[in-house]
Amino acid sequence: MSATHAPTSPPLRGWTGTDTVAGRAARRVPAPRGLGGIRIPAGWPLVVLLAGYPVWWALGLTEFAFIGSAVPMAVQLTRRGRLRFPPGFGLWALLLVWVVLGAVMLGVTAPGTMPPTGSGKLAAFALRVLQYVAITVIMLWAGTMSEREVPRRFVVSLLGVLFLWTVAGGLLGALYPQAGFATPLSHVLPRALLDNAFVGRNTTVKFAQVHEVLGGISRPAAPYLYTNTWGYCYSLLLPWFAVGWIVRASPPRRLFALAVVAVSLYPVVYSLNRGLWIGLGLSVAYLGARFAVRGRLTLVALVSVVVLVLAAVFALSPLRTVVGYRLHNPHSNETRSYQNGVAFRAALRSPVLGYGGTRQTVGNDRSIALGATDNCPQCGNRDVGSTGQLWNLLLQNGFVGAFCYIAFFLAVAWRYRRDFTAIGMAGGLTVLLPLFYMLVYPAIGMPLTVSLVAVGLLWRNDLARRAAP
Repeated sequence: MSATHAPTSPPLRGWTGTDTVAGRAARRVPAPRGLGGIRIPAGWPLVVLLAGYPVWWALGLTEFAFIGSAVPMAVQLTRRGRLRFPPGFGLWALLLVWVVLGAVMLGVTAPGTMPPTGSGKLAAFALRVLQYVAITVIMLWAGTMSEREVPRRFVVSLLGVLFLWTVAGGLLGALYPQAGFATPLSHVLPRALLDNAFVGRNTTVKFAQVHEVLGGISRPAAPYLYTNTWGYCYSLLLPWFAVGWIVRASPPRRLFALAVVAVSLYPVVYSLNRGLWIGLGLSVAYLGARFAVRGRLTLVALVSVVVLVLAAVFALSPLRTVVGYRLHNPHSNETRSYQNGVAFRAALRSPVLGYGGTRQTVGNDRSIALGATDNCPQCGNRDVGSTGQLWNLLLQNGFVGAFCYIAFFLAVAWRYRRDFTAIGMAGGLTVLLPLFYMLVYPAIGMPLTVSLVAVGLLWRNDLARRAAP
């Protein structure tokens, strides 16, 4: 599938380093009118998804948020006529095809796993396919909409809003780890459905996950279902928050944003997310390298000073004790290694198509027992592929699916490697981080959405820079 280009969008001052008379004129064009002459901004579906994400979470509908937002985006795209695709989209399209082809393997038992039974596997497969398609539509929408309809600055600001929600949820999870509530769905769904593990996770939301680590310390999760998702999204959204709320912002807004980042370090540490900590370190190294390549030694020095100050504050605070205990108590390493090994061995047996869906292990690394007991509460079946997107792809879509995923993000990062604008820097980081996080965190859902929105922004930003005089 060959890549084509979206209609050229005018560049923005400070974002691409240029501005044009045509661009200023385009931004003065009024928004389309809806029913009754009321102006409805074309970007409203993204507002519903990102700014309204806590509402989806509180309703227990986060698994369907992307599908619900992608439907109006698809309608807007179809009204534009010929559909266009970003460079490298052929690799992503092949992944989508492979996800669908996995349906033929749903009934096959993977080595080391329980035989797939029941109709639940079909529902889970259908939901996963819809999520992949919906997130793809969101990427195409973010890259195709014109600057008049959905300015890049608007998209970046919305990503910053989601970062604010992430920080707020992290603070709630750290301060009120036992808090939670039943969603409206829990009052209308039949008991048979509520007893399902998947439905149960979405009908009772909690501010944090409390694990048997360091005496049951809380790990912030809100407004996401899992702590790892919270950390993944925090890492991806931070550069966009910096671009929209710090780099190009008024002094009062910049001070507010800096305070938010400072406060957010508390749930970052108490989340005990080693993957997040490593990801933030890689982000700092990436920015330092990019600034150095451009000869921006002042910015390199500034990044170094910030790192040194944070390191000094950390060393003199009680947070050092928390991190030290976490690093010396890697309780999940054995479990992760066991599940990842099952996924890899399963992929060796079905390297082309995988097995189409998730599987549960026969027991786990602690015991071959099929369920938890009083003497071994951690025994029982484990979900294969839940320890990282790479292992998920290997199990569900074989080596072909994993290759397409990795190659797509590498192709995008290479294509826009020379974009040193604010969007180019943040976007380049956001499409490279998934290549690290795929080893430790699943991506389907909001993390993958943020990464593909970044692809759309990089695509549109590149077209705007090329069209600038």
